[in-house]
Amino acid sequence: MNFGKTCRMIWIDAFLTLNKAPPLRRKHLCAEFGISIAQAAVDFRDFMALFPWRMTYDKTAKGYVVKGRRAFKEDDHNVILDACMTVSSVAKMLGDRA
Repeated sequence: MNFGKTCRMIWIDAFLTLNKAPPLRRKHLCAEFGISIAQAAVDFRDFMALFPWRMTYDKTAKGYVVKGRRAFKEDDHNVILDACMTVSSVAKMLGDRA
């Protein structure tokens, strides 16, 4: 598994931990990492294969919801979330200059 995919796996777990609602959808992963809908679907499939206890798809909510204990430690969540915020801030700053 490459570094980007590992980051997305930790981010999925962090999202589930921090956001009890709304349900996690592919669009959340796409917006955060700039990946395609197809890649987000693959990431969710892979996450569920690695951590089957963590989340389930809720057909009514049309998204993934918490099913069980977290897959990663809180420290892992914090590192990834901090990195995402930094990249987002820099991207906005650069976008304002373009």
